[in-house]
Amino acid sequence: MASRRWYTYDSRDSARGTEGINEGWWVEHRSYGRENSDESPYLLSNEWICSNIGRLLGLPIPPFALMRRHGKGMFVSWMYGSGSVTPDDVLPDVCFQQMPEVCTGILLFDVFVANPDRHRGNLKVDDPHRPTRVEVIDHDRSMFGSSPGQGAARLERLWDRLGTSGGSQTAETENCLMEVASSSDYFETWLQKIMTIPDWFLDDVCEEAMGIPATRDEVDVAKAFLKDRKRRLRELLKGHKNQFPGIRQWRLLP
Repeated sequence: MASRRWYTYDSRDSARGTEGINEGWWVEHRSYGRENSDESPYLLSNEWICSNIGRLLGLPIPPFALMRRHGKGMFVSWMYGSGSVTPDDVLPDVCFQQMPEVCTGILLFDVFVANPDRHRGNLKVDDPHRPTRVEVIDHDRSMFGSSPGQGAARLERLWDRLGTSGGSQTAETENCLMEVASSSDYFETWLQKIMTIPDWFLDDVCEEAMGIPATRDEVDVAKAFLKDRKRRLRELLKGHKNQFPGIRQWRLLP
């Protein structure tokens, strides 16, 4: 499924006179950044954890970084096209039909990180009617959620739940791909990828999210949540088959 991806730069200028750089260029590109806010108090922690996991899995998440100037932190993502930052141009059913493997990966990833906010505006495609490329954005309400001081409690509440179905515990939007998923053909592929994420990687990426603003307790719960969830993800999906109304025949191995 992994494929080479190119991102556009706006301009370049020769890096002549810079020590140690041969045939180098200073490159300017477009990116956008977001900060923690009253509506998304865990934005930096959530985006950092989820984006790192998604990139490890090979999902099409644009390059990103944490940036800071004068003390305030920001999560910055490479711009993923010429459209708006939060485009609403995806037709989920068409997207799944045209790219079932990557869409299955996005769906299972969202379950893994308990993302309750995968609506049409949080996916970007090159062509709504004939998509060949999709970009995955916006994970600020995953993991610790969006209620200040309730990060650990949210994870504990969703321990045995999908966290993506828009139910009473999630209290967000039903995953737009969950509604249209018509096959489980690639579930096994992505389950294997998620189950083989190293524990040390999950520990490290959660530790890096501490203080921005996740607390020590929240980070410890997040590490336990992710390590337990990757081992039980198959069981979790099997127990919630009714949440995938379009899948008539399941092909999950025991």
